Amino acid sequence: MNKLHFLLLAVFIIFSSCEREESTFSVGCEEECNEWERCTNVSDDFFDWNWQCRPKLDLYTSHGSWGGELNFTDESGNIHSYQLHGLNALTQGLQNISLEFPVNSFDWNGDLSIYNYLILNFINSETLEFTINDVVYDPHVQSNVRYIGTGQLIQTGGSWSTVLEFDCDFIFDNKNYSVSFSATRD
Repeated sequence: MNKLHFLLLAVFIIFSSCEREESTFSVGCEEECNEWERCTNVSDDFFDWNWQCRPKLDLYTSHGSWGGELNFTDESGNIHSYQLHGLNALTQGLQNISLEFPVNSFDWNGDLSIYNYLILNFINSETLEFTINDVVYDPHVQSNVRYIGTGQLIQTGGSWSTVLEFDCDFIFDNKNYSVSFSATRD
C-alpha cells in the first residue's frame, strides 16, 4: 500500500470513529431515544463503535467553553458590563446544564478566576429554552443572590456556533437589578 492510500485510510478511520449526530428516532439505536436524547454513533475504541441514546445537551457541554458579555442594570438604569471567558459547562441528567459562574470579585488583572455553577433547567427540547432559579455569587454586588429568569440556546448553525442567552432579575439591599448574558463558544 502506498503512502497516499495509507493516509486516506487513516483519515477515514479518524472521521468514522468520531461521534456523529443522527435524528432522535434513528433506526441505529436498539431503543427509541426520548425527546431529550439523540441517537449517536459512539466509538468505544479505535475500531469498535455502536449506536447509543445520548443527552442532546452534551452537544453544548462536551467541547469547548463559553465566553461573552455579562451586563447588570440597576434601578437607575446604569449598566455595568463584564467580560467572562473560559466558562465550562456540564450536562447534568437530561434537562440541566451547570454553567461555571464567578464566585469572587475581580483579582488584580481583572480576571474572574474562581467559579461556582449556575443551573440552567431546560423546559423545551426543541427550542432549547430554559429557566434559572438559582443562588449564585453575583460579581457586581459581590454577594450571593438568587437569579430568577429565562434563557435559550439559539441555533445559528451547528452546535459549535450556538449562542447562549439569558435574562435574570434579583434583589440586593432592597434594590432591583437585571442581568443579561450573551455567550458564544470560546
